Amino acid sequence: MSGEFTVGVNGTLEHPLYQDVHVAGIPMPSVVDSLRTYLMHFEAKPQFVAVPLFMVTVSGQVRTPGLYSLPRSTTISQAIAQAGGVLDTGRLDKVRIVRGGHEVEADLTRADGPWTNEPVDSGDQIVVKKRGSFWTTVFLPMVSIAGAAASIINVARR
Repeated sequence: MSGEFTVGVNGTLEHPLYQDVHVAGIPMPSVVDSLRTYLMHFEAKPQFVAVPLFMVTVSGQVRTPGLYSLPRSTTISQAIAQAGGVLDTGRLDKVRIVRGGHEVEADLTRADGPWTNEPVDSGDQIVVKKRGSFWTTVFLPMVSIAGAAASIINVARR
């Protein structure tokens, strides 16, 4: 009778036993009361813990990108840590956060930054951007452009 249960589109828990318990759009104390009332059909004094988990995507330059179920108290920085932390190629000063259709670029290197200790919200997308290097962002494109220009000049001379 225990585990993580998803809230379905109809607002009830997606589980054969709990599918009659409506939880969407009501305060957490009311959810706990509804669950207790429902479980009293099976046990006189049910003991349980109900913690809402939010689905959050962590991707980009992290060790284990993916979709995570995290409690509301989890911060953006902790969500990145949950994904294994930032790779050597990642930039904590350029983390893209998509929330509710809005996108911000956050600097998580500052402990007092506005997003560093911001709790996650359901549906958040956290993307750690890749660190560029002189070699990949400047030198290689310039060599490609120079090669293309030399080819054009060579063809024009014929």
